[in-house]
Amino acid sequence: MEGKLSYEMLEALVETQEKIDKLDIIGILEFLVKQITKTLKVKRCAIFRVFTEIETLRLVIGEPKDGHGLGMKFSFNDLKALQETVESKSFILIEDPAHDPRTENSRDKIRDEEINTILLVPLVVAGEVYGIISVDATKSKKGFSGEEIQFCLILANLAILLLERDLSEKEKMEKKTLLMLGETAAEAVHRLRNPVITITNFARRLMKIAGDISSADKCKEYAKMIFESALDLEKIGNSLLSFSRPKKAKIEGVSVNETILKVCHSLDDLREKKNIKFGFSLDPQLPLLMADSKDIEEVVFPILWNAVEAIKNGGEIRTKTKLENGYLKIFISNNGGCVDEEILKEIFNPFFTTKPDGLGLGLAIANSTANAYGGDIRVENTEPLGVTTFAIRFPLDHRQEGGKLCFAEHSNPVLMEKAG
Repeated sequence: MEGKLSYEMLEALVETQEKIDKLDIIGILEFLVKQITKTLKVKRCAIFRVFTEIETLRLVIGEPKDGHGLGMKFSFNDLKALQETVESKSFILIEDPAHDPRTENSRDKIRDEEINTILLVPLVVAGEVYGIISVDATKSKKGFSGEEIQFCLILANLAILLLERDLSEKEKMEKKTLLMLGETAAEAVHRLRNPVITITNFARRLMKIAGDISSADKCKEYAKMIFESALDLEKIGNSLLSFSRPKKAKIEGVSVNETILKVCHSLDDLREKKNIKFGFSLDPQLPLLMADSKDIEEVVFPILWNAVEAIKNGGEIRTKTKLENGYLKIFISNNGGCVDEEILKEIFNPFFTTKPDGLGLGLAIANSTANAYGGDIRVENTEPLGVTTFAIRFPLDHRQEGGKLCFAEHSNPVLMEKAG
């Protein structure tokens, strides 16, 4: 690769160096694709995330967005050229993709898009291939010059430096999570100690008076104490299991709108006692979410329950759903007052609670469940109105069927405005 980079290429590299250190991992990858398509004047560029341990690739970023099948997964056997890039850890230039044996599973795409040359550049982070940049020369563009290849390699190296930084931060967060799990376990033992002591003590007393008929009332009293303590143990145990169990156990098409209405209906008695109104603005064209329906209830219920409890009397809870930027979004707002900033910092931590009889696992479970589906939950205060809003996001799950990228069918629930 000989020759100097053009002024436009140098300018793009400077812009990249200035901007990508302010971006997260996905932002870095998106910016790479943008710079390559703009500077090299190509129509097609994509980035695959590589999972070496399971020999799988996932298409995470691509231009054009509707021409790549974002989210699709492939085995190394499906894409031999990418497999070779992973194994060699160096760039590969395929100058006759229509006949190259490494692209035999992509011939239809190569023909339809008129792809003349494919450039594959690995992103090698800490000695392992983290991802692969794929750039296509199509139609009138026949190939890539040495300068263009050099530009892509330098661009990739800039990104690698930032990816190494961010992945290092991720490792620190994982260590912090392990520490938090240790603290959670210690807190769980502390919570379990009291009911266990109660059960042990009253069981011992029952054994002492078991033969005395005159002590029947005492037996009933002790048995009741044991039973109530056992229920406490069951409650704590079930909450801990729900917090730690693997998610996505039964994947199906879930209507988020219907799930919200179902959860709200289960809260009708408490809502009516407090004269609270439920309002809904649910998108009738919302796609079904590929998830376990119980998991989605697990996310929505504690937020709606807390909203009902936060309102003293005569307030309103509004729930809105919409599809935006590839995310299914849920907004749950209540006018029971804003959440204190100090509480917001702890609100999703296990066992954190402001209620005397609360376990502090409801929102922690909701958050961990949303995270398991690649989503998140954020809390926003609107101080002038005394409104708190929980914003929930789920990325839409893309499924590959018959080689095509598919969404689940659209749900069509009845939208309603429900007064208290």
